[in-house]
Amino acid sequence: MSTFKKMLHVPGIQLYGLKEVPIKSPETRKNLKEWISVWQSLFQNSGTGLIKVLGTFWNCPEGNVSILMELMNAGSLQVLI
Repeated sequence: MSTFKKMLHVPGIQLYGLKEVPIKSPETRKNLKEWISVWQSLFQNSGTGLIKVLGTFWNCPEGNVSILMELMNAGSLQVLI
C-alpha cells in the first residue's frame, strides 16, 4: 500500500504531492522506472493536463520510492469523477 502526503516548500510557499511507494522486487522497480519515464515524456511533449512528476527519490535499503509531483488543487481524481 502506498501513501500520499502534501508537502510545503517553505521558501517558495508552494505545495507539492509526495507519493511513497513500497517496492518488493527488482521487477517492480524496473516497471516503476519505466512508468515514470513514460509519464514524464507525456507531460513534456504535449499539453495533456497530466500531473507533472518533478522527481523521484529511490531508497534502496528500505525498498521505497518517493515520487514528487505537483499538487492537484481540486482534490483526488476519484472525487472529480
